Amino acid sequence: MGLIASAGAARIFFSGRNETKAKDVIAKLSAEYPKTEFVFIQCDQANLASVQEAAKKFLAQSDRLDVLMANAGIMALPANTTKDGYEAEFGTNHLGHALLIKLLLPIMEKTAAKPGSDVRIINLSSHAYQQAPKMGIDFETLKSDQASLGSFFPGNK
Repeated sequence: MGLIASAGAARIFFSGRNETKAKDVIAKLSAEYPKTEFVFIQCDQANLASVQEAAKKFLAQSDRLDVLMANAGIMALPANTTKDGYEAEFGTNHLGHALLIKLLLPIMEKTAAKPGSDVRIINLSSHAYQQAPKMGIDFETLKSDQASLGSFFPGNK
């Protein structure tokens, strides 16, 4: 966020699960970049209702969105599922972002129509994509923990 603030951003919204940690981040960044307002919106990417609520909160606080950076991610966890029943990594790293983008795309399109706008969606990833199943997405098991696919976590087969 510091790089974006140093480029002159007036306001930066960010999300996460932990409000206490967010307050620490805001205090540190506000001291370093006093001209930028930092706004935290609680959001758990592994819970689609939480993603919907976060989008609503954002839309209630802003009339434009120039850059949406999808950066949340988990990996190397024991096999498990999200609150919505999807394999945890797929649900968090893909579905959560996809829903957030869908919900915020209309405001990004409105922003892009304004003179001088430079609107972007930035999706970040790690090298973990190289560990995806060779056969591609196993759609039949998305609503499971997909333990049969293995994992970085030593406890999984």
